Amino acid sequence: MKEAIQVDLDGFYIEPVIVPFSQTGVSEILEMSPAEVGEEPVNIVTGYIIAEKVPEGLYTPRWDFTNSEWGEGLTEKEVDEIRAFQQPVATEQRVTRIKRQSTVFRLASPLWNLLSKKVKTKWHKSTPT
Repeated sequence: MKEAIQVDLDGFYIEPVIVPFSQTGVSEILEMSPAEVGEEPVNIVTGYIIAEKVPEGLYTPRWDFTNSEWGEGLTEKEVDEIRAFQQPVATEQRVTRIKRQSTVFRLASPLWNLLSKKVKTKWHKSTPT
């Protein structure tokens, strides 16, 4: 058994599925359509099983039926927006963030020490011996 990918009628990734090792290429997913009285039910294609590995780096994998290969299902603009959002934080921004955190810690540390001593003192006084 191996992993294959179920896609919709437009080739967009839906979910991984398990298929026999012997299965390759593209297979149709067929379902029986409901039949009217006196008519025969008809098989309709509801999706496909693609027994080809999805390459890494695709945000929204989409099977290209014309070229028989995986491609990006997002537009270039959508991919650019994702990449812009994932830009690493600049070194200057990291330094500023660390300085702020350090200042907060320096200001909060004496207060924390003072409060923890008072709590310990109260707890020790109220504990029966």
